Parts: sequence; structure tokens; C-alpha cells
Amino acid sequence: MNRKATFTSLGLGVVWFVLIEIIMINHQEPIWGLFSLICIAAMSGSAAMYYVRDQKIILLMLPLPIFMLIVILIGNPQIIYVPVASILAFYCAQYLVSKKMHNALVLVLFVLLSYVISFLIFPVYLLKSQTIEARSQENINFFYKSNLGNSFTIPGEKPIILEFWNKGCSNCFKKMYMLEELKAEIGDKCNILCVYVDYQEGVDDHFSEYEQSLLWLDGRYNLDYTYDSLYYHYDKKLGLPQTMIISPKGEVLYNDAGYLKGNKKKIMDKYKSILQESS
Repeated sequence: MNRKATFTSLGLGVVWFVLIEIIMINHQEPIWGLFSLICIAAMSGSAAMYYVRDQKIILLMLPLPIFMLIVILIGNPQIIYVPVASILAFYCAQYLVSKKMHNALVLVLFVLLSYVISFLIFPVYLLKSQTIEARSQENINFFYKSNLGNSFTIPGEKPIILEFWNKGCSNCFKKMYMLEELKAEIGDKCNILCVYVDYQEGVDDHFSEYEQSLLWLDGRYNLDYTYDSLYYHYDKKLGLPQTMIISPKGEVLYNDAGYLKGNKKKIMDKYKSILQESS
């Protein structure tokens, strides 16, 4: 076995592994992350076939993604697509190059494939994975005054989007940008209210933290905020942010949990569709 080829193979495998880890760390942008991951894996597979003449040596790279696969299965099975997509792209690109297909053509094929998966198929999957089946419960009713002095009443004249958030939830603040954009698009067709919750002890214990959060939020988002009373509608097990869309009669029309910035358009389209159907 050629020593130089062995080290080249292992080196390519390590670089590939490190790049994938970097993408996973930035998992808040999974759509662009998946696109980059497939492209990098395909480039690595093509490069391995081009520079390493002994095809068997390339198998030395296999333990790295297999290790990552095991770690993800233990830690977070929901992102199992990360190692699976990378392994498939790497070895499929290797196979195509071995069949005398030109490297450039192979890479173009994988760029197109990764685009279709990442921007056409994956967003639909993400939206479905974060959607919660509307719970069967009695209609909700409440009266609220926000930090801006605006009144929110259900039953009322308009549907309302309740956004549950907490100061320790970075994705909550990212979603507020989306809600602000949604508010500008839908105008006065729907109210939006951000409700502070505490997923550790209980909202009554941390009102001062809510007040501090409002000081930080001042001027950042054109949204209304409130605290506490709707806490019993929030499911702690699902984490934050959580969204409920409620009809003027108090019926829960839609629930979701989590937010992935890269899927903003699909989420906004879903919310607008729900609101349109309820009008």
C-alpha cells in the first residue's frame, strides 16, 4: 500500500470531516448547510478518486462519517440526514468518477442535486417536522394589554398569533424578525403578540428578567410583548419558540415549535395560508 496515497486519503477524510462539523455547528441555517455539505462531500469524493489511484485506500475515510453517524444517533437523531447525505454524496461521486465521467460533470450534477434537495424538498420536510397537531381543547379566551398599551382580546374581531419566547432562546429573537416582516405583509388582518414564558421554574419567578428583556428589545422589533397569563397554553416539553394561531372565536388553528431561519419563506407562507383559510 502506497504510504503517500494513504496519508493523502486520510488527509482528505479529515478535511471533509472538519468541514462537515463546521457546517453542523452553524446548524441554524440548515438549508444552506445541507447544500454546502453535499457539494463538499461530492468534491471530496471526486478529489479522492483523482489523486488517490488505489481505490481501496479511500475506504480508510469511511470510519470518520460512520463515527459521526453513531454520535448523531446517540445525541440527536433528528439530524441523521447530515452524515447520511455526506456519505452518499462522497461515495456516489467516487463511483461516477470511476466510471470515466468527467470530474466537472460529476460536480455539476451534485450541485444541481443538492439544490433540489436543499431548497425544494428539505424546506417542506422542516416545516412538517416543526408542526404540532392542534390540540383538542376548549376555545381559548383572554384579555391582554401589551407593553405598548395595546389590547388583545379573544373572542375578538381578528385572529391572533401568539409567540412564546424567553430571553435564553436565541431562535426566539431570530423568529421575531420574521414576525415583524409578516406583520408588515399582512397589515391589520391579524394581531401578533409575543408572550414571555419561563420553561424552567414558572413565569411568576422571573418577571424582572422579562422587564430587562424589554429594555434590550426596545427599538429592535415593531412587536407587542406581554407576560405570564397565557403560560398554561404553552407546552414545556417542546421547547421554544412556540407559535399558536388562534381564530377570533378562540379556536387553535395551528401550532408549531422551533424556528430555522433558512426556512423563513415556507413558514411565512404557511402562516399566511392558515390566516387566509380562517378569514
